[in-house]
Amino acid sequence: MPPPPGGRPPCGSLRDLVLLIDGDQVGPSAFPPLLGAVRARGSISDARIYLSEHRAGLWRADLLRHGIRPVVVPRVYGGTKDPGDLELALDAAEACLRPRRDRAA
Repeated sequence: MPPPPGGRPPCGSLRDLVLLIDGDQVGPSAFPPLLGAVRARGSISDARIYLSEHRAGLWRADLLRHGIRPVVVPRVYGGTKDPGDLELALDAAEACLRPRRDRAA
């Protein structure tokens, strides 16, 4: 697929990957198979997980062992969108638009 006008390739066309994990949906037991599946597609330049401060503390050793950077997102209760989901979505869009041409996974 040719690059669009302006020269930037579409998001997802390169093999430098950014892995963004929803910590409300995925726990430490899933880290090895998840990382393996993504590494089969390319090189992971950054791996982040969006989670509460409590989970970040509980999973600290696993996160360090697997090279996953915790992004602690404060919890808001009562009828709002999940702040972790919003931050993850914004970071995914940013990764796609970055000149380094990372791809969000």
